[in-house]
Amino acid sequence: VMKTVDFIKANERLFDAIVKNHIFPEDIRLLKMYEDSEMMKSKGAKTSYIASLMSRKYSISERHYYSVIKRLGRVIE
Repeated sequence: VMKTVDFIKANERLFDAIVKNHIFPEDIRLLKMYEDSEMMKSKGAKTSYIASLMSRKYSISERHYYSVIKRLGRVIE
């Protein structure tokens, strides 16, 4: 059994990168949404259509959709 402090210590560099790059725990839940959006975009679907579809599928607002897509598409430092 591992304590929280031990887990954090073992992954300190990873957590530092997560904090520095403004990555949110919720982003894990939305990775599939990002991948699906990119696939639809590559097939020529319009951005507004993708946003509408994905926001309904993942129960988030369209504004939140755009925020997540922008955040997950950034180059990390």
